Amino acid sequence: MYQDRIGQTYYSFDYKGYHFVVLDSIQPTPDRLWEARVDAEQLHWLRDDLTRLPPRAPVIAVVHCPIVTGFATYAEIMSVGRKYNTMTVDNGTEVLEILDSANVLAVLQGHTHVNEIVQHKNTQYITSGAVCGNWWRGPRLGTPEGFSVISLREGKITSRYETYGFHTVVPAGK
Repeated sequence: MYQDRIGQTYYSFDYKGYHFVVLDSIQPTPDRLWEARVDAEQLHWLRDDLTRLPPRAPVIAVVHCPIVTGFATYAEIMSVGRKYNTMTVDNGTEVLEILDSANVLAVLQGHTHVNEIVQHKNTQYITSGAVCGNWWRGPRLGTPEGFSVISLREGKITSRYETYGFHTVVPAGK
C-alpha cells in the first residue's frame, strides 16, 4: 500500500552538499511475518547509488532497524526464540561492506527505543530513543521519552538527545 500511494521504500537525495540514503529494513516474509533485513534488490541499488558519488562526498544513511548497535550487550534480545530476526539488520555485514566503500559520516537508526552512539570505523551509528519511550510506560532501559537532534556542519555531524517531560499514561505498578 505504501508503494502504491507514496512510492519506493528506499531512495536517496542530495541536500546542501550531503548525500542521504534511506534504506528499508522491514522485509515481509512469505508467512506474513517480517524480518529486519536489507533485501538483495536494495543492496544492488545501494552499491550503484554510492559508486556514482564524487570521491569523499559526505553520506548520511537512514534505516529503521539498527545495523550496528551495542543493544545486545545490555538488553534482552527479543528475537531469541523467534523465527526471524526482528531486532537488528540480519544481513548487516553485507550492508556494512557497501557502506564502507563510501564516506558515510553517520547512520541514523531506531527501533530499539534506546539512545546510543556506536563508532564503527569512521562512521557514527546513532540510534535514537523514541517519543513514546517504553511504549508510553516511562523510560526504556534508562532512555527517557524523547528524540534526537542531528546537526551537520562543514562535514561534521553532532547529535543530542532531547526529552520533553512526558509522564507515563500507565498507572504505577501496571
